[in-house]
Amino acid sequence: MKKIALFLGVALMGMSLSAVASTTAVEPVASEIVSAKPAENIDKLLKDYEKAINDYAKAKKKTVTTNSKTSAQISKLRKQIDTLAQKLAKVEAHMTPAQLKRYNAANDKLASIEK
Repeated sequence: MKKIALFLGVALMGMSLSAVASTTAVEPVASEIVSAKPAENIDKLLKDYEKAINDYAKAKKKTVTTNSKTSAQISKLRKQIDTLAQKLAKVEAHMTPAQLKRYNAANDKLASIEK
């Protein structure tokens, strides 16, 4: 019975998030991540987030002399980071302690890059 109630709760949450997403042009990310296998989905988002931050750091280090290709790459990576950060912020309450540690470490790394 608890499983059915949990499933219905998740399904209703997904529907309400989808409704909000369609009106605000934001992806229904939380319902996708929290539904099936939340830990694995959050781990994938964290992996993508960490990779984007690492790529961003490498690109920023290469910018001794700014050229349009490098600037465009940095801009694209920054947008990717921002998108992933928004998705992760929506599911932060569902993260395990290990995932929160990775998330905070990635945020700290990003902050140090931006200094």
